[in-house]
Amino acid sequence: MATGSAHNTEGYLKKNDIETIRVLLHLEEKIRSRRRELVVVQEDIQPDAETLVIRFGVTARAMGVAVRAARGVRRVVVAEENITGQYRMLIRHLFDDREVVGVNGIGKMIIPTEILHANL
Repeated sequence: MATGSAHNTEGYLKKNDIETIRVLLHLEEKIRSRRRELVVVQEDIQPDAETLVIRFGVTARAMGVAVRAARGVRRVVVAEENITGQYRMLIRHLFDDREVVGVNGIGKMIIPTEILHANL
């Protein structure tokens, strides 16, 4: 089971304090170093699509709702519950001719309306 909860070094649930951010950055590095072991990909290619949607983790459901409501957009939207948009930064170079938009949040769930507003 995975969780989006963040804890400080003493194990207390915290959201955005400096110590918890340090712990999150440390965990991010641990995950990055083992990324090849953690990646699972599922594609749903739509030949006439004008929008590429990349969804994963806890934001996947919110992105799915937003995709069903959005139409006619020509950009890449990446929703991530992290500080810096790590995945967006990793894939941005693949889309030189398209706008790549990030929807980021930490310490809260990203909701479908936030993703839809990124499409406007």
